[in-house]
Amino acid sequence: MDIVKQLGVAVAVLVSASVFAGEDNKKNYVSPYKGEEVFGEWMFDTNAEKSFVRKGELESDKSLTFLSDHNGSDVWAVARKNLDAKPYRNGRVQVQFKYRYKDVSKAVLLAFSAKDQREKQQKELAWDNTYVNPPVGSSDWTATAMVLDIPEEADILRIAMGLVGSGEVEISEVKLSQVDTSVASTDKGLIDRLWEKEDYAGYLEEIKKWPLGDQMSTRYVSLKFHWYIALHETGQSREAEEIINELLNLVSKPEWLAANTSDWGQSTLARIKYFSGELTDQEYLDASQRIDAITEKRKLRLMHWVYEDVGVKNRMDGNLLAAKAAFQKAASREWGETLSYDYVDSQLKKVESALVASK
Repeated sequence: MDIVKQLGVAVAVLVSASVFAGEDNKKNYVSPYKGEEVFGEWMFDTNAEKSFVRKGELESDKSLTFLSDHNGSDVWAVARKNLDAKPYRNGRVQVQFKYRYKDVSKAVLLAFSAKDQREKQQKELAWDNTYVNPPVGSSDWTATAMVLDIPEEADILRIAMGLVGSGEVEISEVKLSQVDTSVASTDKGLIDRLWEKEDYAGYLEEIKKWPLGDQMSTRYVSLKFHWYIALHETGQSREAEEIINELLNLVSKPEWLAANTSDWGQSTLARIKYFSGELTDQEYLDASQRIDAITEKRKLRLMHWVYEDVGVKNRMDGNLLAAKAAFQKAASREWGETLSYDYVDSQLKKVESALVASK
């Protein structure tokens, strides 16, 4: 499930947008991260070149700032840190963020997750982030705590912070500590677990609790798209058809297209056109191949989801042989080791079983 989970960091003294004046070479732009994942160091990443400026360092300056005047709903910059999960297994861990923000158009992003790094895949075991209800606008100093139970199989803890769209965000403190069970868990991973178990009725009940947010964002379209799939899987085809038609009308609007020009925006557009019947399997694959992803890693991730989509749509349409071929491609580990393949593996087994039963 492709709910956004890559998030990042932020600001010391909130400064005005005049920081963007001057020569580009005087600005410390966030660049796409192309290195290997490491432990214990902040890694900065973005999906938009020369759109986000960062100032300060969290450790030395007690402040890290992200600033942007790019108002697109699908552009982001993040900082993330991986920690060894072993010392925290079978315990409850809290991450506290202290931050403030000004004129944020789309979202302040904060995240905490526990991951299982298996051979050739990475699975998210528990997570919380502000994607569920993004902070926007302006706020003086505030604090957010995220609390997770760390499973025995966890290998990685990831802390991440960042900014979507325009504005300024400052984080002055990120504190990780072990807590007892009197501190309530804030784990949002239930929604993923329901999806992976194919408990679509449970998924629909849970997703109704989430604010859908700005219709002009890829976040809104992604949430509504998974709503559409869940409705279809529970036999509510008329309601599902209404949602996919709503989404097609939305992503065809000039204002939505203008607000979502990144690789993720282009991929979202192609996905909705495909599931609404405007693109064939091959046209969807071709359109996705033409997307100029900002890094090779992102391109692989996008294409993994595209083949998964082709499998899902063909299975829903009763084309089991085509679904099997697409799921086999999506389930191959050629797309990288930082993805979870559990869902597509289960879909492949489901289709293979259906094919055997049909003989």
